[in-house]
Amino acid sequence: MNLLRILLDASASPIPTALPTSIATAIASPSPSPVSPFGPSLIHFNFLLRTLIRVPLIVAARLALVPNPRGRPDRLIRQIALWTCTSLLFFTLVMYGSASLFSSAPVFEENLPWLPALGITYHLGVDGISIPLLLTGSLIGLVAVLASASVRERVREYFVLLLLVQGTVNGVLCARDTFVLLLFWGAGVLPVALLLAGWGGAGRRLAAGRYLAYGAV
Repeated sequence: MNLLRILLDASASPIPTALPTSIATAIASPSPSPVSPFGPSLIHFNFLLRTLIRVPLIVAARLALVPNPRGRPDRLIRQIALWTCTSLLFFTLVMYGSASLFSSAPVFEENLPWLPALGITYHLGVDGISIPLLLTGSLIGLVAVLASASVRERVREYFVLLLLVQGTVNGVLCARDTFVLLLFWGAGVLPVALLLAGWGGAGRRLAAGRYLAYGAV
């Protein structure tokens, strides 16, 4: 009888329709998920773009000033060009893995006033479209160095021009200002034309002249 009375009293007692405020708040606002130490928040390399542009240009300038008696350091020049393009590919892979490829917002930006009177800024940045293009360009640059093992004449001049092309192409892909874009584009036309004229196939001088004319326009 006592057990039956307890059950009847429990069934007759009102069922709470609302949870206490503290419990409801805890359920409504779950604790934030822990931030993973790996991923985009780990890497904030704002110098990546300037590295992709300046490193091949600086290495090309240094190679152009290296004395080359009778072509003796040709093997060293090849190795320097190879390691330079390999490092550029590595930096591009780091950028590819740390940025969102489905966003149009620029990342790794550098925006410095250059000619404020003319409204020109040294503005660099990449988005979900230009990052794969940078990766493709760095891969092609490395393949071009590896495929240049048969070059035996004017080795230093060849790799200097090749590195200049690599740096200017990266500048074109990273430029966010029209003037900076045109500057890198114009600076890259001449090395490509010289490569065509010096190491091209049949009709290379005509092809170099046409490319120079079209690129200047």
